[in-house]
Amino acid sequence: MYVSATRKSWLLPPHLVAPVYDDGGLVRRRPEAAYGEPGFGNGRFSAALDPVELAGNAPVPIEFPGTNAVDVDTVRRVEHEGRPALEATVTPTASYHPADPAAPLCLPGSNRVRIDFETGVCVASQSLEAATPDYGHWLRILAVDEYMLDDLFVAESMNLTDVRRHISWDIRA
Repeated sequence: MYVSATRKSWLLPPHLVAPVYDDGGLVRRRPEAAYGEPGFGNGRFSAALDPVELAGNAPVPIEFPGTNAVDVDTVRRVEHEGRPALEATVTPTASYHPADPAAPLCLPGSNRVRIDFETGVCVASQSLEAATPDYGHWLRILAVDEYMLDDLFVAESMNLTDVRRHISWDIRA
């Protein structure tokens, strides 16, 4: 008898690995882990929460030009819904592989993407091509590291009670 397994079955859970950060606090190298797939919404929402498809897990070696997932044209600091963000004009290369091929963050040609500076979430994207000007998304981050009801993250509301609020029990005499 033997046990067959794939490389993916041996990956550690994300809480057991840590990324390598640069001096500016940005992720320099993302460890391979069993990150899982958030199931809320569609593949585009999952890709926006974890936009690794734009940069890959690690920098590509300088000896292999053109192997980055996207070519970055301009980067600037902006404010998005009151939060600091980085905005860039990017063009996907042949190495670009979206997490969900049916819902990529970038279409062929020029695209504008915004990444929230604190969380790394892709809060906005827009195709700059004349044929697809309406393709993209816009997210607003309401809270970071705060308690949220699970009911907010399911397609069908279960009408759960928010335990953070006091429920008054008025008893008539």
